[in-house]
Amino acid sequence: MQLVGSLLLYTTPDSRDGEYIPFLPNNDPAAETCSDSEDNHISKDLLERNEESQSYTPKEMLLSTKFYFLWFTFFFNGVVVMYISTLYKAYGETFITSDKFLATVGALAAICNAGGRIIWGMFMDRFSYRMAMLVISISTAVLQLTYILTPEGGETMYLIWVCLMFLMFSGNYALFPTAIAKAYGPKYVSINYGLVFTSQVAATPIGAFLATQIKDSLGWFGFFGVTGAISVLSAVLASFTKI
Repeated sequence: MQLVGSLLLYTTPDSRDGEYIPFLPNNDPAAETCSDSEDNHISKDLLERNEESQSYTPKEMLLSTKFYFLWFTFFFNGVVVMYISTLYKAYGETFITSDKFLATVGALAAICNAGGRIIWGMFMDRFSYRMAMLVISISTAVLQLTYILTPEGGETMYLIWVCLMFLMFSGNYALFPTAIAKAYGPKYVSINYGLVFTSQVAATPIGAFLATQIKDSLGWFGFFGVTGAISVLSAVLASFTKI
């Protein structure tokens, strides 16, 4: 599959008849200034000046408070994502004996993970990063805090809860790249997003270490309480991030 994907890669054209043609929304001032009867055309030089004026360098981004709100939100979410994706089956095995059913849950959860990215991207386009992240974080907290009740609901409740959790955390990978582009501009978006993504480098080892310690000392009930509290922290940070 990776080979097929690489064969489908190609260099996107950046010109037509020698003229640079960027995508600009209808309400963009540059589009209004440089438009003709058919298309909104602007010169490459004008586009670069427009990007330059609206973009933050990595250094400038690191000096902003908003970067650290985004970084720690992604960090906390990354810890919870790691817990959910690695331990959902282990918890299911405490009251579900069918390995075939658990495999089916994993397959459906993967579909929710993929489809959720589209859904959350559309949600952010319609509303905002802050609104989308608040919904994701609060919903994840509720799901984690009630996850301990799934044995009472049996396989059906377990399936629904796991799929909903995967649907929620999938939004992280749709929201953060767009949030970085909106907050700091398009020119340095790749490196700026890379700096925010370093939060996952920290989240994975710390989360893996704490997962064993918390579960062994507090049990599943305490474990889900802690992950729910972490999601609440993400919601608090998101509430102060106006993007």
